[in-house]
Amino acid sequence: ILRVDGSHPDALHLLGVLHLQAGEHQQAIDLIEKAIDVAPQNPIYHCNLGTSYRGLRRFGRAITSFQEALRLKPDYAQAWYNLGCSH
Repeated sequence: ILRVDGSHPDALHLLGVLHLQAGEHQQAIDLIEKAIDVAPQNPIYHCNLGTSYRGLRRFGRAITSFQEALRLKPDYAQAWYNLGCSH
């Protein structure tokens, strides 16, 4: 998909999630931030970005990302959980 459309937000996000799962947090951040640039209203992207930042122990950035996910979707249980784990 990215070969055809290098700015496809879901493809960027999901490739970022694969890097996150592989423990490659900076690569995950780079890709998920590109997805957010294209589709900033997706709370899942922000939540996974926060998880990536937390993997690098960048807790301030993680908290900001989780808070943005919650601003977009106040009942997002995973974002609440991740926010609580980041304090």
